Amino acid sequence: MGYRPFFYHAFRRKFFARLLSNFVVSILLVFALSTSAFAGAKVLILWGPGGHETAAKAIRANILKTDPHAEIIFKNITELLPPAKAVMYGDFYGWMNRNAPELFLTVGMEPGLVSARGNATIGARGAARLTSSPDRLLKYIHEVNPTSIVTTHFFIAETLAQLRERGELHEYPTAFLHTDIVSETFYAQLSATLDMTFLPIQDLTDNWQIRGIPADRVMTTGIPVNPIYDRRYSPSELSEIVTELKLEPERKKILLMGGTFGFLEYEELVNKISAQFSEPIEIIAVCGKNKAQRARLERMIRRQGRNVPGGGLPLNVKLRTAGLIPQEELIKYLAVTDQIVTKPGGLTTFELMYREKPVVFITPGGGVEGFNASYIDQAGAGRVVRTSEEAATALREIASSPEIAKNMIESQRKVRKNFHPEGITEWALHPPAVHHPMILPTPVLTIGDTVQTHYRRICSDLFKAVRRFIKL
Repeated sequence: MGYRPFFYHAFRRKFFARLLSNFVVSILLVFALSTSAFAGAKVLILWGPGGHETAAKAIRANILKTDPHAEIIFKNITELLPPAKAVMYGDFYGWMNRNAPELFLTVGMEPGLVSARGNATIGARGAARLTSSPDRLLKYIHEVNPTSIVTTHFFIAETLAQLRERGELHEYPTAFLHTDIVSETFYAQLSATLDMTFLPIQDLTDNWQIRGIPADRVMTTGIPVNPIYDRRYSPSELSEIVTELKLEPERKKILLMGGTFGFLEYEELVNKISAQFSEPIEIIAVCGKNKAQRARLERMIRRQGRNVPGGGLPLNVKLRTAGLIPQEELIKYLAVTDQIVTKPGGLTTFELMYREKPVVFITPGGGVEGFNASYIDQAGAGRVVRTSEEAATALREIASSPEIAKNMIESQRKVRKNFHPEGITEWALHPPAVHHPMILPTPVLTIGDTVQTHYRRICSDLFKAVRRFIKL
């Protein structure tokens, strides 16, 4: 080797040292970025019993499908409540909707009565605050420290709004999925306090904005459902399901669903349907948690064909019963049934839009489900009735007219085109900046006579509920 000046070796050492340094820094940077990407978002999903849990599960599934590395904290709100308050989320609501639908409507949803906030109905906001434990929820949120919060229950949304009004939670983007087609100012006020509200239909979004809610705080998404509801089965798969469920392939099948708590008059409904059909039919009654209703149906099965007090099933009718079953099993019954009778719960309504089956919705007119029923009726996506007898008559009409079923299914497809649940996923993974609460204009109301009328109705409806309860 020839002669090399001393500065050559110094330069060489510096060059390779810098090269090595840059290489190490690059590796560390790539590792940091990949670790960050792997960690993903940290989304807290708060839910309550019934359809609210099902909607929350659908949100969780959609988020993980988009970002498998996202961390989902899936929390039942009743675990953060004292037992007496937790009951309000399920058992008390179930009793009220089953025994006092008129009372539920009067207390919770009647427009015109205002609370201390100025524009929320007394019953709805009062019930939400009665079941809340803001400090417990706040402590839990600080412990888990999520990047975003999504709730599917308006009681929880009201608690989050309480905390926002106290000056808390401003570091956490917070959203509410509205699971019913209800346009009361109470719900719009939640949108004014939280960062985002996901609404089931565009009409509600338009209504919210008319009430003063900015466009960047509301989004029309529909109500997310389990992806299995959109599955299509081949004829051979349907035949296998019939065999698996031990159903009779030659019989027309009618599925009765009363939701998690079994909110249908099953016994009366089965009798009315049996009277309308002379051909062989198979009725599948999914009773949820309503063990008393299922026991009555089992007694009907044992009495079939017998001339005994109370009667039994005619011989052309086969009755099957089920309790609270997994969605994977329920979807199989939905796949092979010919007609469905159910209640117009928010999530149930949207789930059935995917199944493309003729549906009869029974509503006593009470609670938020009355609003859902009105929307379905106007859209032509189902037949809405008030009584078991009307439901049985509707089933007969649909069975006798393929055109009615065809038009109903076409309307369901039109409704489904407006569903965009991916908006919830995008917001949860990449939430925008947190908003500050705003106050909607307070309506000018004279409430003296209205309050008196309101409480007279409460007393009257409570009396009806007690009488109905005594007869059970």
